[in-house]
Amino acid sequence: MGREMDEREREMAPGDGEAVGREEGHVQADAHRVRDEVASLLGQAALGNPATTGRQSHVPMAEPGSPDEAAALLRRAAEAGWRVLPMGAGLAPMDKGPADLLVSPRRMADVVQYEPADLTVEVGAGMLLEALDGELARHRQWLPILPPGGGAVTLGGLVAVGLPGALAMAYGGPRDQLLGLTMADARGRVLTLGGRVVKNVAGFDLVRLACGSRGTLGLICRVSFRLHPRPAVDRTLIWTGSTGPELVRLGRRLAELPFPFATLEIHGRRFGALPELDGGDWAITLRAVGSDAAVQGMVDAAVEVAGIPERSLDGPASERFGLAAARDEGAARPQHRRRVRPTELESVLHGVAMAAGPGDPEGASGSVVADLRSGMFRRLRARDQGLPPLSSMPGGVRKVHGGLRRVFDPRGILPGSWRDGWP
Repeated sequence: MGREMDEREREMAPGDGEAVGREEGHVQADAHRVRDEVASLLGQAALGNPATTGRQSHVPMAEPGSPDEAAALLRRAAEAGWRVLPMGAGLAPMDKGPADLLVSPRRMADVVQYEPADLTVEVGAGMLLEALDGELARHRQWLPILPPGGGAVTLGGLVAVGLPGALAMAYGGPRDQLLGLTMADARGRVLTLGGRVVKNVAGFDLVRLACGSRGTLGLICRVSFRLHPRPAVDRTLIWTGSTGPELVRLGRRLAELPFPFATLEIHGRRFGALPELDGGDWAITLRAVGSDAAVQGMVDAAVEVAGIPERSLDGPASERFGLAAARDEGAARPQHRRRVRPTELESVLHGVAMAAGPGDPEGASGSVVADLRSGMFRRLRARDQGLPPLSSMPGGVRKVHGGLRRVFDPRGILPGSWRDGWP
């Protein structure tokens, strides 16, 4: 990967921080011709149906069956100048700029290698999180990541987006569980980054570079994760109330307890569809996992501070609620994410509550979810307006990002080169 680009690639590469292909005169490739070329290159089985993912049906979709097929497809796309949009389960919006071709790893959904004794697994990027969880449950193991969208996200999409979920404070986000990945880039190369073992320190840490890259560097085809033993006991406690700031004060007292809660969040449910949160406009959810004695100790301490909860969910009910909350957040589309000091959450939520009045019929203020320990604050809206544009990056960061794109995508066919919005 460290070799110099050849002259032909260099002539077509954008400058540091520049984007190519955004010119107004770009003519979208003929959809029928693109489909025919994909079928000729990879076979009819590789032609997907974008309508099944909520995508615009007129845009062709390809589903390569292996990393080599993905690399060959991206190489052909670069030669033809097609604008390519890598995607996972289709939960993220298709925003600015029309793509010529959607590329999904959904046919790469197998378990490549699973070592229960080593607590590691390698799977195809098209496998759904809920499908992997079913495989791991047979060995009393799990991958403790709960991203927006819940179990309906693909593992490749989970890594490509890289957003931490509700379990991040206890277990970390995708980048903390990721051991390695296989990616096809826009130069037609299959890149194997990282490995399948926990202790792997060889070379540059390109694995974490790819995590959160949102398709701007290539199509992720396989991913390897470290796993954890499945908790013996899983319990969620729920307290509801009518005012957010009041519950924040209660939540802050819970956050001061010396226990490793799996989650401790406050929810404003203007757009929520979670019956477990009925009873108030705001709710605190506390999830405790571990041995029976450890969970009971955490529950007893929480009840002593906050009183008897309105609801207590155990075992599968606790797991289902966590997945439902993640699906609800994914459907609402996070509009704004920032970290505030936990001590500032009360004033922040007070501002949201004041804005969410009768004069807010469109839900402009949205609902909120906030981690009471870290201060990570997510404002959600019912109507998606896309994610922040690349141009909102600071100039120095944008320049580095542009230089990285030159290495993986010299002809500018991937997102970030031909449009400003994230995929």
